[in-house]
Amino acid sequence: DALPILAFMVYTRTPVIQTGLHKDVLLDCAFSVDHQTDVNIQWSVDQRGGTKKMVYSYKGSRKQVEYIQKGFEMAQELIPRGNASLVLKNVSIENKGAYTCLVSAASLFGEQNVQVEITESPTVTLNIDSLALTEGDEEKLVCEIDNFYPLEAQIQWLREYKEERLLPEEVKHIMFSSDRLNSNGTYSTSCFFMLKASLKDNAVRYTCRVEHPSLKKPTADRKS
Repeated sequence: DALPILAFMVYTRTPVIQTGLHKDVLLDCAFSVDHQTDVNIQWSVDQRGGTKKMVYSYKGSRKQVEYIQKGFEMAQELIPRGNASLVLKNVSIENKGAYTCLVSAASLFGEQNVQVEITESPTVTLNIDSLALTEGDEEKLVCEIDNFYPLEAQIQWLREYKEERLLPEEVKHIMFSSDRLNSNGTYSTSCFFMLKASLKDNAVRYTCRVEHPSLKKPTADRKS
């Protein structure tokens, strides 16, 4: 007699997840099996160096969770409906990585990967609101870029002459501080230049423009 063909499938609707810090995210994983059987579920994450770390394990024959890492949750009552999704609570930088959902039933198994990417938008502030200078005076203009991730920020100082209606021009000879690693894993840095006042700078507006992967369009802080 021919052996019966068993249908078994594992799938995800969220192969890539982009999230900010301190949010809860759903690592989607679902399965379908065409016959009644006990199902085992394992979730793991790839760590640096290529090793996998277990974050969740469920044994179907015992109907119990064998292991769950702190910070993760699963609705066990949904497993019989084909739901093996995992909830990651209060995301931190350490949670980024490639997660694998492995579902097995008897001799059948399938897996899906879910990539968790973390992006945190920078806050941009200037050290001075407005300037009233005498010709020849020098003032340090500092742009602080705080709490961003990943470390891929592009920063410019722009000079705009209101009366001439020209496109803003980039300020040359700007300087950067070293990148600072914050306690939550994000980065901060600063960008500055020395402004020597002259009459042609009257009513000029300076803008600190920041581009970052977390932003759909650049953010800016400007002062006149």
